[in-house]
Amino acid sequence: MKKKKSNGFTLVELMASLAIFTILSVSIISIISLSIQHNYMNKQRYQSDLNSKTFIELMKKYTNRPQKPLSSPPPVPTPTFYTRDGEYYIAFNDDTELTNYVNNKFVKTESYAMTTTDILSNDPLVNITLAMDEVKTKSPSKRYAIIIDSDWDSSNDVYDLDLWSWDIKKGQSSMVNRKIVLRPSSIPRT
Repeated sequence: MKKKKSNGFTLVELMASLAIFTILSVSIISIISLSIQHNYMNKQRYQSDLNSKTFIELMKKYTNRPQKPLSSPPPVPTPTFYTRDGEYYIAFNDDTELTNYVNNKFVKTESYAMTTTDILSNDPLVNITLAMDEVKTKSPSKRYAIIIDSDWDSSNDVYDLDLWSWDIKKGQSSMVNRKIVLRPSSIPRT
């Protein structure tokens, strides 16, 4: 008597294929989840990055200009950079507000003392979280903030600026940190 061949899968084959399918599904889902999480973090930091770049470009307008030769017509007077050493913050809602603040308050064509509301009591180099909380408390209606730690390096005649830019509502996960060196335009290059 001949045995009939079964036209199906054995229980072992089904279990093995189910295990392989489960492992592949978990790997694909974890990769998709990781990419979504990474994309979310990038979106949070994108606007902070743009804000810090805007601030730097505005500051470059007042600094790092090439000196004109004496034989050329007299140059148009350039605004002088009047930032003092210290920790400042700028809270704003959009690029226009940031531009107005930098042009009319942080950098002026005449001497201007920063008001105490613009100066931080917490040193961001020591504890950035306390400095961020202070800005959030002082400016609850604002969307973005930049903390500036300004130090004058008299040996090189430059300002060392540490910038922290973030979305106030999203917190530290949206923070971008930059360090720049600026030479005021009123100081001749050597």
